[in-house]
Parts: sequence; C-alpha cells; structure tokens
Amino acid sequence: MSEKYRKIVNAPHRGFGKLKEKIQETNPQTKFGKIARGAGIGMTGISQFLMWLGKYIALDNHVTRAGEQALADINVGKNKDGNDKKFPKFIKKNPNFTAVISWWILLASLGLGVKATVNNKTSTSQDDEIDDDKIENIEWKYEDKTLGGYCEKLKPVTPFLIANLIANEGVRVNESGLHVVYDDYDGKPLKPGAKPKGTATIGFGSTMLKDGTPVTSYTKPITTEEAYELARWHLEEGETYFGMYCYDTAFETIDINTVSEALAIASIMYNGFTNLIEPKKIDTKTNYVLGNRFAMLRDSYKDKGAGLSDDEVLAAFQKYPATHKYSFGDAWLGGKSKQDIANTLGNFLKEGRGLWVRRWIEAGLLTGDLSPDVLLNCPVDGLPAFLRYKQRNVKNKNTDKSAFWLKDANGNMRVNRATYAEFLAWLEHPVDEHGDPIGNWKHVRDYMPDYALDACENGICELKPVYKTVKERSVEKETYVLSYEDLYANAIDEYKKHNYDVAYDLLQNLSNEYPNNALLHNDLAATCNHLKHYEEAIKHAKEILYRIGDKSQYAAAQYNAGFAYEMLGQLDKALANYNLAVQNGNTRVQSDVNRVQKKLNKNKSRSKSVSFNEAAGRVQMKIANVEKANAKNDADRS
Repeated sequence: MSEKYRKIVNAPHRGFGKLKEKIQETNPQTKFGKIARGAGIGMTGISQFLMWLGKYIALDNHVTRAGEQALADINVGKNKDGNDKKFPKFIKKNPNFTAVISWWILLASLGLGVKATVNNKTSTSQDDEIDDDKIENIEWKYEDKTLGGYCEKLKPVTPFLIANLIANEGVRVNESGLHVVYDDYDGKPLKPGAKPKGTATIGFGSTMLKDGTPVTSYTKPITTEEAYELARWHLEEGETYFGMYCYDTAFETIDINTVSEALAIASIMYNGFTNLIEPKKIDTKTNYVLGNRFAMLRDSYKDKGAGLSDDEVLAAFQKYPATHKYSFGDAWLGGKSKQDIANTLGNFLKEGRGLWVRRWIEAGLLTGDLSPDVLLNCPVDGLPAFLRYKQRNVKNKNTDKSAFWLKDANGNMRVNRATYAEFLAWLEHPVDEHGDPIGNWKHVRDYMPDYALDACENGICELKPVYKTVKERSVEKETYVLSYEDLYANAIDEYKKHNYDVAYDLLQNLSNEYPNNALLHNDLAATCNHLKHYEEAIKHAKEILYRIGDKSQYAAAQYNAGFAYEMLGQLDKALANYNLAVQNGNTRVQSDVNRVQKKLNKNKSRSKSVSFNEAAGRVQMKIANVEKANAKNDADRS
C-alpha cells in the first residue's frame, strides 16, 4: 500500500488502541470508577481487534500488498495510435486502489461460490447424478498471458501471412484445380513415388499434415480451402506464433502492435524460426543453450497446448538466456528502430536469390514502405517474377543484389528503399523479364477463400489486444471468417435455447463445408449427447482426436466422448476419457472422474458378491442332488 493509504486504513484500529492506552493510564479510586475502567479497556480492545480484522481482511493484507507491487510494475504498452493503453495506464497509476478492488471482487466471488456449494449439497448428490448442462460445446478458453491469448491477438494477421506465402511460393494445381504435391527445391510437381531433392510440399508451403505425418509424393491433392486451412493451422498451432510468443514474452523491448510488423516477423519466423535471431549453440564445448530452452518450452506446449503460460516462458529464458545473438536478433530483441531492424535482414541472403526478395518484402513491411494489402494484388509467384524483371540486364545475377540490398561506406547492408515505389508501379502492369505483360496470371486474391479475402478488405485483419478474462469472453470465433461467423452464431443460439434438433442441422451443414474444423465437431458431439445420439457423439470426438489433431479442443472432445460412453454404460472407456480431459486442462471434469470411479468400484463389489452367491448356489445344488440320489438308493435297497 502507499504510505498515505496505509495511514488511512490503519487509523481506526490504531485510534482505538491509543484510547485503550489512555484508559489504562487512569487510576480511579472508587469502585464504580474501577468497573468503568475495566469495561472501557475491554470495549476498546474488542473494537480495536474488530477494526484491525476488518482492515486486514478487506483493505491491507499480504495479498493486496503483493497485488499492488505487481500492478505497479506492469508494462503499459502502446495502442495502435502510439499512445499509452488507457486501462493498463490507470492500473499502473493507481495500484493500491486496483489491488483493493480486485481483492473485494475475489472475496465476493468466494462468498458466492460457498453459497452455491451449500445450495448444491442440500439439493443434489453429485456422486450419483450427471450435470446435463455441463456437456462441453467448445467454450473452453485460455487465460490472457498464455500462448492462447497471444494467438488470439495475432489470428487476424493470418490471411495476410498466407497471402505472402502465395506471393512467394506460388501454387501448383492440376487440371481440376486441386493442389498437388511439389518439390520445394525447384517447385516442380512430384509424381507418386518420386523422391524430392528438397522437401515434399503441398498447398501454400505446407510440409506436414494435421495428423502430424509429413507430406509425401503419395499425399492426395487438396482443394484451395483445404490448402488455406492447412497453412492456417501451421501458423496458428505450429511454431510460427509459438516462436513469436516466446520472444515477445521474454523481452520487454518487443511490442508488436501493427499488422505490418506482425506480418514481417511472422514471415521471418515461419521461414526460419530462430535462424535469424540467435545461434543454436554458443560453441562446440558448451551446451546447446537455444536447443535446451526450446526443448523445455516444446515439452510444455505438447502438454498444455495454448495453455502455455508467460511464467513458463520467462523461466525457460531465465534458465537459458539469449546471450549470443545475430544482427537481426540483436536489433529486434534490443528494441532498435524499425529501419535498423530492417537493414539487418540484408545479412541473411546466402541461400539463394529467392531470399533476396523475401527479406526485402519483410523489410518493407517493417519500415512501412509496403502495406499488407499490396500482397493481395500481387500475381501468384509474383515476387520471383519481379526479381527476374529487375535482373533482366544484370550480368552477375547470382551475386548482384543491388536492386534490393546495398552496402554503405562501411560495408554494412542496407535495404534499397527506392525499389519499393518501382514494385508498386510494377503491380499495376506486371511484366516478365522480357517485358511481356503477365496480366493474365492469376493474382493472390484468386487463391484466397472468400471469408479470408473479405476480412482483409473490410478491416477485420487488425491486431486487437485482449483485456478480458476467461470468464468474460464469449465463444471464440475466427475473426476473419465472416460468413461462417454468422452461421455459427445462429447454431450456438439454437443450442443455448435447447433447440438441439435445429442446432444439429445448422452445425452439420457447417461441418460439411468445413470438415477440418474441430470446433464444429466438438459442438456436434455435445449436441448429439443432448439428443442421446451417443455413438455419433463419440464419432465426432474421435474426428478431433485421431484425424484433425487440434490440441486446443482435446479437453472438450474427451469430455464429450466420456459422457457418451458413460451413457452407453461403458464405464471403463468413460473413465479413461474423463481422465484425459483433466490431463488436458479441464479440471472441472474431476468430479466426473470421481463419480465414475465410484460406480466402477460398486460394480466390482456387486460382481464379486454375485459370483460368490452363484458359486454357493451351485455347491448347494450339488449337495441336494447327492442327498436326493442317496435317498433314492436307500429306498431301492429297502
């Protein structure tokens, strides 16, 4: 607490303490005076204690002091206009007030929780009954200051990042318009059984499928929407946003607050992860510090998915600090100007001419010379085409980078910003290296799904930091899926109104259109459970767990499967799925684990009792048969 505030909240109980001391100092001579003195000491003592207790519980205690310290040290950050964020600024300015208000809210919530618990215990037996309203329909959220919260901020950038991939990588489709496997070494399509020189790739640069298996020459062709969704999955649930989250969390000097900057850094991270930031090892005699750090974080990510927290990231960087950095890493992590950061990208151009333009585009996004929307108007594979156009009269094409990168007087690389204006003009009337128009080429926008393109062109793709807590958030929606968003909202409204038949039809239609959307399969599983279609509920849960592999949906899927198995009487499978739901972060399911375990124990005891009784019955029957036979024999002999 601030010193002024502490004096105020301590004044009442200290005042009663001083009054008690003054009464104690008195020395009455009469019997009545002595009685009054004792009563006064007692009353002031009790009042002092009550004032102290009220102060400690509600105003000034260890929790509020710790909260004040934490709130006073928060990073305010900047909004998109470059001003201090209002809410964090207020908190930092008034940490004692905010800490006390937060403590009161916590006390109130605890009181309501105790009341609800008492009411529940007097009305139901949670060991024997299932809370039907608890069936999961994917409203499972992650706290801010987690990977999930960070990705929620970055997701609107995804369409532009995929547009950047299309502009750089191009597309390979067959006569039916389906994307086929190609070799990223030379871009040529691969026939089944062919061995690539580089890596087998499909769609917009994807080298792995959602089930974790690598793309091979035998991988079946996919639609444009499947290619988009696969690329989106790689970015949002692979290592791109994961890597950005780790560095952004560990370094206060990083503040990604514009789409252009987020797009540039995401492109760098997607293309090389940490290769431009820091070496994988310090020297041959020391530990692989970078490898150890990210191995530690990847293990947490495998277990917790989007629930990976800021504290775990900070602990990993504290144990394995980034002490050795490349020029880009030093500039970016050190909080240097966007121009200085952009210039360092010219130091990483040894792997081929394709990187000259890729790094140049990233530099332009950092400096603001290019805006993300220009990528939508670029011809497919247009960036390599522009490279060839700029070098049409260059003799040493493999070494002359001057159209994109220049060396200053000290030999340091600098981005050639003058070429950006020429690139923008070229986009208006693109030509090849021979000067022939290539306007008949398809553009990047032609390979973007309508919902993603609409989002890019209607201002949806903007970074929007999240301040709300988990309980305050509504059901998560993909911010760039406009038509989908409306349809999905309608389905959930019907679900919440208990119109499960209608909700099922709406969700099934959406699932037919977006078969790889784990959210829809989980909602369908929950809806099927309400409709008592338990086998179908299990089928949808398995789609998530065994085909789609969306880890953020595992906890809910495993609960839905467990509920269905329990209703079918398959308690062993129900218990196994409930346990997995708990392990994946849904601790609310622990009560279901306890209930089913209790049922199983009862069934085993009953089974043992029945088996014993049946065996005893068989013995008694044999004895009776023997006695009957003996009696018959005795009768025959007589």
